[in-house]
Amino acid sequence: MNWRSSNENFKEESLKKVNEFLTELKSINRIKIKSIKDEQAQSSFDKIKYEIYKGIEDIELNIENILNKAEWSKLNIALFGETNAGKSTLLEVLSNGNGDTIGDGQKDYTRTVFTHEDETINIIDMPGIEGNSSIVIDKIRDAVNKSHVIFYVVGTNKELEELTIKKIKELLHSNTKVYSVYNLRGRLSQYKHKFSKGDTELIDINTKIVEDRIKKKFREILGKHYVDNISVQAYLALLTNSKLSRETFNSDKLKAMEIFTTNDKLIKFSRINEMKNTILELSSSFNDEIRISNIYKFLGLFDKIHNNISNEYEKFCKCISDLNTLTNQYLQDVEITIKKYKGIIEKENNYYIKNLETELKNLLLEAIEKEYSDKKANSEFETIKAKSLAKLNENIELHMKQMQHEILEKLNQYEIRVDLGMKYFNFEESLNFEELLKSIKMDFKYILKQIFDTGMTLVGVVTSFLVNPFLGLATLVIGTIRKAFDWFKKDKTKRQREAYKKGSEKIESQVKGIKLKIESNQKKVFEEIDHKMKVSLFKINEELSKYLKMDEILNIQLTKLLLKRNSLSHFLLKDLLSEDVEFSYIDLNLSKSLIIGYQLDLELKNYLEKLLRVEELFVKLSLDEWINDIDMYSNNSKFYNDTIDMINKEEKLKHTSKGEIISYGTY
Repeated sequence: MNWRSSNENFKEESLKKVNEFLTELKSINRIKIKSIKDEQAQSSFDKIKYEIYKGIEDIELNIENILNKAEWSKLNIALFGETNAGKSTLLEVLSNGNGDTIGDGQKDYTRTVFTHEDETINIIDMPGIEGNSSIVIDKIRDAVNKSHVIFYVVGTNKELEELTIKKIKELLHSNTKVYSVYNLRGRLSQYKHKFSKGDTELIDINTKIVEDRIKKKFREILGKHYVDNISVQAYLALLTNSKLSRETFNSDKLKAMEIFTTNDKLIKFSRINEMKNTILELSSSFNDEIRISNIYKFLGLFDKIHNNISNEYEKFCKCISDLNTLTNQYLQDVEITIKKYKGIIEKENNYYIKNLETELKNLLLEAIEKEYSDKKANSEFETIKAKSLAKLNENIELHMKQMQHEILEKLNQYEIRVDLGMKYFNFEESLNFEELLKSIKMDFKYILKQIFDTGMTLVGVVTSFLVNPFLGLATLVIGTIRKAFDWFKKDKTKRQREAYKKGSEKIESQVKGIKLKIESNQKKVFEEIDHKMKVSLFKINEELSKYLKMDEILNIQLTKLLLKRNSLSHFLLKDLLSEDVEFSYIDLNLSKSLIIGYQLDLELKNYLEKLLRVEELFVKLSLDEWINDIDMYSNNSKFYNDTIDMINKEEKLKHTSKGEIISYGTY
């Protein structure tokens, strides 16, 4: 099927695709996330959308400006350069004018954008690039937006300066075909001397050196969008015009005829025909030049928008990812800290309980040997119990406070790292995660309170043993001793040994009961702490998941913008080839293009490379052939990966139900 369209149809279809991109772009501000009911999270997402969108408003205006200014039926060639470089002179030469538009060398003298119409070509004389007034800059931008080809005029009075190069980058970008025109200056007396020596060529060794420097600088600035340099002597060419009005021009024309004798020789020496032939060559493919230039203007702005959004999106994703990592690391650290103090408390509890048992047995032995009364024995047992359990209580409380302090220190470090992260990503004022961070920090502090309150119940368990009598331990022990005395009345040693044995068994039984009770409660306490940690972790992850959902939504929106952008470049290639292809892609930044599902001979491939202004055009018969091209992956990994990613995104989006993820409407 032949897809080659008329200018009007091409314009209509192109503008339709541009407007589809703009519609998709504007839809960012209308995204609502159904799964997020939380007003704070939605509010934060709205701030993110605003931050992204405010950075692209100017670019959107540029797109709309190009929509209004772009010329689709005639080829526009603009003369660009510094004031007094010879732009107006060239304009007069190319249009066979009378010389009235030539300025007097003052900056911004040529303020009006003149248009000289041929059947298919407009020639536009822009104001001088060094002008800084907003009016001048706006006129230059308007002229660039209208232009399909730029002739940048460089005068011999000065070479390109850094400030000028910076302006060229800013104003021309990389969407317009550019030639440099080196306009040589010289007095007629110089050329008289040159001709008298038999030198009939304008270009000499010194000129070639300057030409090479000009070409090098422009290639560095514009890459493949820069075509070549043309060296001319515009003023000599002007003298051949038949409509010159100023007396100065006519006087110089007479002098020139004395040197060159004929107009033909003067024109040949001026090399103006090289520039005219270039324009004629451009006019022979003016439809292609117009279409490529206009589409590239849009693609360049689309790429800028996409890059702006991608940069904000990547910052947002990185921030959320880092926050997620920091949060989970903090929770892991808290868990490790709790396990550490659980081990310490268990170990020291065992020590104090074992020590209590030893002290009670020592007291038992003393009570047997000194034959303590019930009252004295009971008092002594209670004193030892109280002292030992008080130490145990004090130890538990100390370690719980140490644990709380250590976790708080970790929380402080967490907050410092998070705050530094926000500043690193410049989010402390713009993309405001304050609500999320506040929520997480509140959850953390709630966790700490829960941990401490729960942990302190261990102190309560030990305190209960202090308040309650020692289960009549002294009475039981003394009773056991008396029975032993009754059994072994005549053998005192046997009586004491048997009494110690029976008393020790009672002590061990009582202490074991205390130990089991404390261990049981300790196990319950730390199980409860673990449960509360998990519940709180779930809540924190739930908060983070809201923001991770935003990540997903923005990613889908970026994909849609990218595909809309690629549909425009695909349409251009389809038009140039006069038939549809399976897949195509143009990367202006990498200066590469890909066509899948088509076959080109070498001559046509080279022609398209030059026409598209790309360093390389890859042509494959099938997608499999491209995917399995190992050399391509090795030598052009960035371009290869980008195209595979684009293909995958196209497929993925086909299977994504928009309604499940986002909803549109007026909000």
